[in-house]
Amino acid sequence: MKSSNERISTGLMIQFCLLIVLIILVISSFIWKWLLPIADIIAGLMFFIIAYNKRDFYKKKYIILFLITFGLFFIGLGVFNFING
Repeated sequence: MKSSNERISTGLMIQFCLLIVLIILVISSFIWKWLLPIADIIAGLMFFIIAYNKRDFYKKKYIILFLITFGLFFIGLGVFNFING
């Protein structure tokens, strides 16, 4: 069984990698507009990872639900932009 520190460090590493990818996609989307829906989906995944990382630190459920709601919103926005261009 993994310790809490290993789980947190893995979650933070995934969050950091997604942040780097998101920054690159947002900067690249100024040149290539078709990358913006992908950036929206990555932002939604970032909200899910942040909610996962905050689960152990905060016992308040509304913060986690707020992050999951924003994650679903950004993923929905990305899918909508893929469909409608």
